[in-house]
Amino acid sequence: MPHQVLRLTSVEPPDPSQIVRQAETIAQLTRQRDFLIRQAEDARERWDAEKEGWNRMAEALIAHHAKSDHSTYRDEELVHQVASLDADNRSLRQKLQDSQNRNTQLQNELFQLRPILLMQPLTL
Repeated sequence: MPHQVLRLTSVEPPDPSQIVRQAETIAQLTRQRDFLIRQAEDARERWDAEKEGWNRMAEALIAHHAKSDHSTYRDEELVHQVASLDADNRSLRQKLQDSQNRNTQLQNELFQLRPILLMQPLTL
């Protein structure tokens, strides 16, 4: 037992090849850590840029939607007015056609009555 305690507590000089291998391993791990940190920073920058792009797109769509809501209401109002005016035009065309037909009928009656009126003596 005392021999084990002495062996565990005594400091042996480290092997130089082991120190070199450990130094190489530490250097390689440091390079990997730096590479991973750069990758994470690049990914974070891309994510932030993409997020900013999406935010701008959302703002543009919201602004366009807000603007188009107003124009959509105006467009619907104009469509309603056009439909109303078309109905008025159809009604007026029908009235015009009826008036023209009535005028033609009256002219025909006048032509038929003219000979009769010319044949009757003038009474005053």
